[in-house]
Amino acid sequence: MKLTRLAVVLMLLGAITVACGDDEPTAVVPGIGVFVGDWEATEAVVTSDAEPDSTLDLTLSGIATVMISIAADSTYQFTQDILQLSVTGDFVITGANAFNLTNDDDPGDVLSGTFTLSNNNTQLAIVLPGTTLHPDPTSIFNPGTLTAAFDKQ
Repeated sequence: MKLTRLAVVLMLLGAITVACGDDEPTAVVPGIGVFVGDWEATEAVVTSDAEPDSTLDLTLSGIATVMISIAADSTYQFTQDILQLSVTGDFVITGANAFNLTNDDDPGDVLSGTFTLSNNNTQLAIVLPGTTLHPDPTSIFNPGTLTAAFDKQ
């Protein structure tokens, strides 16, 4: 009888332990492989930090091409053809949906952003605060927040 009671108590404790387990899935940090390739923006908008109602559409409503190319060695090149923007540096994954970008022209300048991959890793959305993409350094868009969506080419 005592053995039966002990077995029941142990089963109840086991059930309570399992029920109290952590149900939150562990966030998976993607490797660089899912990012490698050329990505063309379907939208790329910079919102002014100084004047949040002011935005700059880098695609110029589809007239301009905005691309980011990411290499297996974690380097990237961001380009916009009409404004002749080109930024290169390192693309470093820092978390399940976080990254840092360095700028080869200003190695001390590190930007931290967030990303979302979707559609079987063929669509990439990013939010990158602190960007200085406007060619005029005195522009209200420097600094600004870049919000962009890209399709893998």
